[in-house]
Amino acid sequence: MKLFINPLSLFFFFFLVLGQATAADTTYVWARSGLNLRKSPDFKGEKIITLPYGTLVEVSGYAQMVKTWNELSGDDEQPVVVKLKLFQSKEDTASGYVMSGHWVKVRANGQQGFLYDGYLSGLPPIKITKAMDLKRLPTVEEGLAALREYVAQTWGSVYKKGVAKEMYSNGAVLDVNTENPQFLRWVIPDTDGFLMANFLLALEQKHTNPGEEKFETTDCSAAGFEFEYRLGIDNMILYIHFCNGLMVIETDAGSNC
Repeated sequence: MKLFINPLSLFFFFFLVLGQATAADTTYVWARSGLNLRKSPDFKGEKIITLPYGTLVEVSGYAQMVKTWNELSGDDEQPVVVKLKLFQSKEDTASGYVMSGHWVKVRANGQQGFLYDGYLSGLPPIKITKAMDLKRLPTVEEGLAALREYVAQTWGSVYKKGVAKEMYSNGAVLDVNTENPQFLRWVIPDTDGFLMANFLLALEQKHTNPGEEKFETTDCSAAGFEFEYRLGIDNMILYIHFCNGLMVIETDAGSNC
């Protein structure tokens, strides 16, 4: 499989406001299983409540700052970056996806506390349909269909639905094989793209508890995931890659990366 980045997506990318939370912001929870509000800015901090997906969160500021040096202004302060390693393979510790976020002070559901903002976004939550019931894991077909519908509703398309290429105002590009619509390629800005794909395809849940849809990390040239699934009578593979600030989702026939 050849990884292809459409240059038009790079053009749009520079005009984006990415989805991760910033201080003094209104955001939403994008973790499928919810996000724990804690009494202290630490993953081991006492849990106050679990905020379900779609909860509106008011961010008042960063919880942890570090002094830095700025050539123009001298001493400066920046929020402490906290990285999480997701989808790591037991056999290959270098595999997986690195999420960068911060601990932030928030107010949500009448409670105050601290949240890790890697799962917070200014993106409006996806309306939960019967096909995307949080009590069950969606199939890949359901997830990809919901992804296309959400992107179209949120950002609109430059070209009409049904043509080989769709371009959206947030920089996302969808290429579809007109002879076989099962083969497609999404190019989406990384921050927003990860949260949407992680939620709609239930990536973390399927990685932890794999069922019929096998999900495993790979050592491809572009660090990413390989998500194997069967679509109709064809053995299909879903590739998810993260590189150069973009996320690429691509379906292909069952073959090596």
